[in-house]
Amino acid sequence: MTLKIIPVMFLFIALSCSSFELKTTGNHENLRRYKNPDINEIIIGGWEHIQKNNYEWGGLDFKRLIQKDYVDYDILFGAGMAHYYQGLYTKSVNFFTRVLEENPEHFEALYYRANAHIQLGNRSETINDFKEILSIEYSRPLVCGLYFFSNDIASEKILKTRKHEARQYLKGNAP
Repeated sequence: MTLKIIPVMFLFIALSCSSFELKTTGNHENLRRYKNPDINEIIIGGWEHIQKNNYEWGGLDFKRLIQKDYVDYDILFGAGMAHYYQGLYTKSVNFFTRVLEENPEHFEALYYRANAHIQLGNRSETINDFKEILSIEYSRPLVCGLYFFSNDIASEKILKTRKHEARQYLKGNAP
C-alpha cells in the first residue's frame, strides 16, 4: 500500500512545483528589466503560462512578484489578464486601473478593462474606456508580455486595431 502512495505523492509534488521548473522560450529581452535574473524568469514564466492558457498559474506568478514589491505596469497587466481570463472581471478591472495609473497610454489595459466592464454591465465605464482608446497617439513601443511571440511589444498596428474595435462598439452603443 505504501508503494502505491509514493508515486501519487511524487506526482502531486511535481505538479505543485511546475511553476518553478518552467523553461522559457525565446529571448524576451523586453521582459528582462530587473537586475535579478530569477525575477525576470518569473515574469517570463507568468506570461508563458498566460500564453498556454494556464491563467491560474500565471496569476500566481504575477501575484508573487507583486507581493515581493516587483511592481510595474507589465506585471500588473499580467495579473489583470490572468484574472480576466478566469472570469474574475472586478479583480481584472482593479489591476487594469493600476496599470493605467502607472502608464495612461497603455491601450491594452484600456481595451481589456472596457471588455471587463462589458461583462460586468458597466456601460458608461465601457464607453469612457473606448473613447479614451480613440484619443491615444502611438508615441513609443509598449512593452506588453501579452505579445509573447512578437518581441513582447504591442505595436502601432495593434493600437489601430483597438481603435477600430472601439469605434465599432461606440457606433453600436452610442448614448
